[in-house]
Amino acid sequence: MKYKAICFDIDGTLYPARIMNRYLLRFFILHPFMNRTYSRLRAEYRKRQDSFSLSELKDKSFSFREASVLTQSDAKYKTLNDAEAFRKKYYSLLLRRFKSIGYQKDTVSTFAFLKENNTKFAFLSDWPLGTKLKQIGLGEYADMAFSSDDTGYLKPSAHGFEFLLDKIGVEKKDVLYVGDSYSKDVLGAIGAGFDAVLVNAKGKKDDFPKALAVFETWADFDRWLRKMYE
Repeated sequence: MKYKAICFDIDGTLYPARIMNRYLLRFFILHPFMNRTYSRLRAEYRKRQDSFSLSELKDKSFSFREASVLTQSDAKYKTLNDAEAFRKKYYSLLLRRFKSIGYQKDTVSTFAFLKENNTKFAFLSDWPLGTKLKQIGLGEYADMAFSSDDTGYLKPSAHGFEFLLDKIGVEKKDVLYVGDSYSKDVLGAIGAGFDAVLVNAKGKKDDFPKALAVFETWADFDRWLRKMYE
């Protein structure tokens, strides 16, 4: 099947998790408290995100809602200003760690192929985008790139994927989503009505039953993808 649009996660998908972990290791060592706080915040936000009222979704930004959850779930952050300052500092330090990720020629080849074949594609990430796509050689392909700051949701909420669908302008049956997390990327995309594949996977297809296909490396995915166009 040839899809009209293919959408991609970024971190851990466009470059392997081992590369991401290498760049994050020093960050985790230097900022253990911040990382524990941030991990708790994200877990709590995922629990609450589908219960936000329409007014909260319409009138308040994702950053405001994330800060609000932090003030409610961590006594150290008593005010929204405290929580927003933490969030801003954390993201600033995090993005700084990715400034030397480097060029990823395998993924560039895939996107050049998709562009030549007039396939729509977009990027969707829970993490701030910063300049990561440019740093890994995909800057010219980043016309449609969104993070949770844009969608207002974290994966696997179907609402973030629905936001993406509205932007790319095709029917959900014609969309393939590509990610490295089974619980967030694959199950989230399937919940929104997309097909989904798993890349950089540790395990076989039987370990991820709802994934359309499972690939150990990006090169494996690239070969599979090109066969659809033959």
